[in-house]
Amino acid sequence: MAAIAAAGAGDTLSREQRWSLAGATALVTGGSKGIGHAIVEELAGFGARVHTCSRNEAELEECRLRWEEKGFQVTVSVCDISSGADREKLIETVNQTFEGKLDILVNNAAQLLGKAGVEWTSEEYSHIMTTNLESVFHLSQLAHPLLCHASIAGGGSIINISSITGSLGFPGLALYSMSKGGMNQLTRSFAAEWAQDKIRVNCVAPGVTRTDMASSLEPELVENELSRTPLGRMGQSVEVASVVAFLCMPAASFVTGQACDRGGAGRIRRPCAHVFPERGGVGGVPAPVGREEVPGHRVRLRRLLPCGQGETHGDGETKLRRQARHTRGMNQLTRSLATEWARDKIRVNCVAPGAIKTDMTKKV
Repeated sequence: MAAIAAAGAGDTLSREQRWSLAGATALVTGGSKGIGHAIVEELAGFGARVHTCSRNEAELEECRLRWEEKGFQVTVSVCDISSGADREKLIETVNQTFEGKLDILVNNAAQLLGKAGVEWTSEEYSHIMTTNLESVFHLSQLAHPLLCHASIAGGGSIINISSITGSLGFPGLALYSMSKGGMNQLTRSFAAEWAQDKIRVNCVAPGVTRTDMASSLEPELVENELSRTPLGRMGQSVEVASVVAFLCMPAASFVTGQACDRGGAGRIRRPCAHVFPERGGVGGVPAPVGREEVPGHRVRLRRLLPCGQGETHGDGETKLRRQARHTRGMNQLTRSLATEWARDKIRVNCVAPGAIKTDMTKKV
């Protein structure tokens, strides 16, 4: 596997190898419940050896026994990620468990607290930032030497579990949103800096997902957000975990620096009743009162862009400028049809590659 890692995954691996994590090693923080628990099971199910941590020793042991019964290779340890000393101890444990190498780091553990902006104290601010953001920065730093020795094809991978709150405003969630927004920028920065070390860094930003954490949100806030989500429902933890697993695989070896939204809640909107009056909106659900949005109007869909590539720049070449215009049209068509056809249970997405070695690029 180590020899394969030096080459491009797409050039040397079979389809089965590209879509496998057999032999890979992974650290997932906060794996005893919710999204973290689903990620542990998804990675282990694809063949990875996983180490996970939590503050609750009893919960961890219960999970470990269930994973053992399922045949998963999972080890556990107690860790409070808000503690710098605990984070250092965790990485030392991982170093010993996996004999000095690590293929995957999933920064999942976080804390969600809601409170009016004027009511937060400086102590609460420090705690949220330390738990949700500083821990991600510090664990990534500590894991960097181990990830440099990753043996999986495509190199090491860091996945940060963010949130749509990192790019949207929600009342009462100022600090949580701020910490997730910082995580999004940290993802981009480390992706740019550590690409030279063959470490890819991405984040997954779920919308409202059915977890214990989501149950602490105000029902009105959840209902309002679901009313704007094209698929019209809460996400499931396993749906987030499946995206994480993909980003860790050799199949995603050309994807880095991306924030993948789950459910499209932050980028596109459900059709209003005046657009589909015969159905009263999507699936018979009325549009929110007072909303007169037209699908796709003044909203953007964050595309899955390999290696952080952005817009096509023509540099004066008419043919390339024309291609760029056509591509932008496709991107907007994607947004519009994703919004409109969600009622028919049809999902619409686009992938916008950078420079890919093909016969087409030889002509440019």
